[in-house]
Amino acid sequence: MGVIELFEGLDQTNAERFNSLSTTKRPLEVISKSFIFSQGVSAIQASDTEQGLSTRSLIIAMPFGGILEISRRFVDARRPLEMTADLREEMIVPYMPELPVATEELINYNQRTFDILKDDFDYVFISFVMISLIVMSFVVKRFWRVTSIRQAWT
Repeated sequence: MGVIELFEGLDQTNAERFNSLSTTKRPLEVISKSFIFSQGVSAIQASDTEQGLSTRSLIIAMPFGGILEISRRFVDARRPLEMTADLREEMIVPYMPELPVATEELINYNQRTFDILKDDFDYVFISFVMISLIVMSFVVKRFWRVTSIRQAWT
């Protein structure tokens, strides 16, 4: 898997002196890194939110049916071989060619035993608890309404 990132120079520009009418163009800097993904890939897509508020990730569909989310930090082309204090402050992960496949980052779990209810599951008891909670919510609502009216008149 290859990652290519384009930057307008490697130096930070002075944002206070920016002029949109200026014709000085900085040369593009291209940084690329290659990564090894140890599993098979059926499909790959970058995550995207409506407002763009969350951190982008790679969503990878694997042949066995799993969907894996890999944080953008792991596929950053700026990942260095040696860490410096500045890079640690930016929380940049050091470069390792193999991408980690952590089972905690699997978004879905296909047909695992914890999804199946046991044969002796007590449906009557759970139904009783749910109905009791609903009835109690109406009773408390009525009690609160009567209490608030009494307090308003006193």
